[in-house]
Amino acid sequence: MSSRLILLTFVIFLYAGNASGAAVRRQLASSAAGCIVIDKQKWLPREIYARAYINVAAIEDSSSYPGERHLVIVVMRGDRSGEVFDTRLQREGGKQKFTIENNADFKATGKLITFNNPPLGGVWTQDYLKRSINKSLVSRHWKLAVKSLQQPQVNILCRSYVSETLRNQQ
Repeated sequence: MSSRLILLTFVIFLYAGNASGAAVRRQLASSAAGCIVIDKQKWLPREIYARAYINVAAIEDSSSYPGERHLVIVVMRGDRSGEVFDTRLQREGGKQKFTIENNADFKATGKLITFNNPPLGGVWTQDYLKRSINKSLVSRHWKLAVKSLQQPQVNILCRSYVSETLRNQQ
């Protein structure tokens, strides 16, 4: 086999792997954003719910919290501001479970991220979310239809640190 054919085959497999990875990440981002949109807490500013589409980025993280898989969702309000949500991903009864663990609204100026209402958890959590926001600003964003996100999702469970706390107290 010629070296060109080997290189071409490698590039095709590499592209196919990245394309399928991007599709999975988009689906996870869409499911997590759906949980954010439908939650009774109304996490997003009122004007975002009135939009036809929202601009969303997702950063996967399986190293910051040992043994846990997280997806940081960034919902953009403008070019350099928005809402950030740290969601924990789990499987429960054959369903994908998204738990909103933390949230904050932010503004970015260059690489400097400031929080209008800081997340719970102190300096480590703020630094973790700032890193994720900076990554999201240069990563792929998806335009998701708000009406679609408001529809019930099959095989998806949505929770938040607020609903988990309330549910555990009952």
